[in-house]
Amino acid sequence: MIEIAYVVMVCFICYLILCAVVVLRTGSTKGLRDVAHAVHALRKFFVIRR
Repeated sequence: MIEIAYVVMVCFICYLILCAVVVLRTGSTKGLRDVAHAVHALRKFFVIRR
């Protein structure tokens, strides 16, 4: 059970790093909407694949 918590924690940290990279590269938060769309598309892909 603790492994699941670690996986969720690592995924969340990676998501935060991705958001930070987008903000640093673009200089604004406008790119975060694109990140949200990409994450949503990936989540839909993995739900369909199960």
